[in-house]
Amino acid sequence: MTVERYTKNLIGRGYRVIGGNVEWDDCFSDNCSSIKMSVTCSKGGRSYSNIEELIKIADSDLFLSKNKSDFCDNFPEIMRGNRPDWKLTAFDVFVGGVELYYRNSNLKENGFLWITEAKNLQLTFIAPQTRLGFKPFYKVSIEYIEKSKYITEIEEDLGYIRFRKEIKLKNPYKKSDGIFHEDNQIMYVTEYVGF
Repeated sequence: MTVERYTKNLIGRGYRVIGGNVEWDDCFSDNCSSIKMSVTCSKGGRSYSNIEELIKIADSDLFLSKNKSDFCDNFPEIMRGNRPDWKLTAFDVFVGGVELYYRNSNLKENGFLWITEAKNLQLTFIAPQTRLGFKPFYKVSIEYIEKSKYITEIEEDLGYIRFRKEIKLKNPYKKSDGIFHEDNQIMYVTEYVGF
């Protein structure tokens, strides 16, 4: 087995997983397959052990719109997985949070929401099977430390290669443009090959 460590500067919002062979901005594509998400208990402190707790803290710009949509009216059922016409097509991970992207091909409607207020959170995502026959597995862990300080980690298993990633702010004193820390994130990666 080989082990390698390196860093990556993240552009824009940072780290995105998409359920299809599409471009970065095509995360709502009908060509995307559904990604499975589950909530797992976290290590110590306040944990979110079920989807109901995440529904309470989920937020989106769409919820402010006067023109309500099927997504806004039904996002709790969509997050619970009770609306198979809606699929989770992509997710972003950024310092202190995740953003989830949903698509309803029948209605030609998109929806998105983010979770940023969780103190200790662990989510597991299983992406569609790759051409090599593996189902990529992602374990996202976000732990609140103190005011605006989080440990944000991702374990990524592609079947033949495994990554342990931590996302941090490049400049923690830079005034943020919002919750996503655009162009102010760096990823520390440990890569394991041949295990």
